[in-house]
Amino acid sequence: MQVNLFANDRIMNSYSRDLHHLSTKPVDIGVVFGQNVDRYKVANPEDSSDVLFHKAHALGYFDVRKKTYENCFGALYDRHHELAKLNILLGYGPYVTIISLEDSLDYVLHSLCGCNIQKVREIPKYQELSRALLKLNFGENLYNFAISDFVGIDPKLNHFIKQLELDAKASMLEGEDAVDEEEDSEEFNEILDVRFLTAFITKIITKVDDINKYLGYNYKLERGEAVTVKSKSACSFVLAAKERFEHNMTIKAPGCDDYTLYVRSFERGEYETKIDLPYVAQEVYR
Repeated sequence: MQVNLFANDRIMNSYSRDLHHLSTKPVDIGVVFGQNVDRYKVANPEDSSDVLFHKAHALGYFDVRKKTYENCFGALYDRHHELAKLNILLGYGPYVTIISLEDSLDYVLHSLCGCNIQKVREIPKYQELSRALLKLNFGENLYNFAISDFVGIDPKLNHFIKQLELDAKASMLEGEDAVDEEEDSEEFNEILDVRFLTAFITKIITKVDDINKYLGYNYKLERGEAVTVKSKSACSFVLAAKERFEHNMTIKAPGCDDYTLYVRSFERGEYETKIDLPYVAQEVYR
């Protein structure tokens, strides 16, 4: 399957209409089969940070019966998104299809500044970093990743980061957001760090959200009545499906390298055993 990114205005109009309805009119949800979530309360030292994130969110909203969307760094996300992946909510059908960019920080940065995809992918613990950043999985401290991981790996990425730093500093010195602290003081630098990191994360999240929205609704239009949009986060869509859809999705965009995702489907309860599966097709890793 090939997707020409942002080539069809009808797709974004469809998204805007549906998400406006979802985000402004909370609806009741139901959980089928009295699913047992007690197992989620038992800590497993072998669980990855991504598995722990899923368990915490699924458990945290299991008893919340109103589906609502929240805004974080400019992207709307469903509080029940992790539950939706399990396909245990009423009205879903035999499968859920997941389209996810959680492993695609390389492509998001490439789209933002033209940096080399492979060089970004060579960052130590790339997949863990990509999922933490794009799923906003930072535990208690949202800013606990090291910006130094991104510095020095690609000239275009260096320029992108430097410009964000300059913009953050300019906002500290003048305009409505100026601060009274003395320039280069400890307090000034602490505020500067927060502003820079907030700007860095916001750029990434708004970009992945734009790509994600187009991919999700393009897929809906391609599949028609075979799928129904059920939930979104900044980086992924969950669609109820009448059959199992598993295939490659190649993204094409002007000025960007081609990039291939893997669309995955899961039966009821299957997702929780396969959380660590990659969503980027193998040819991208080579």
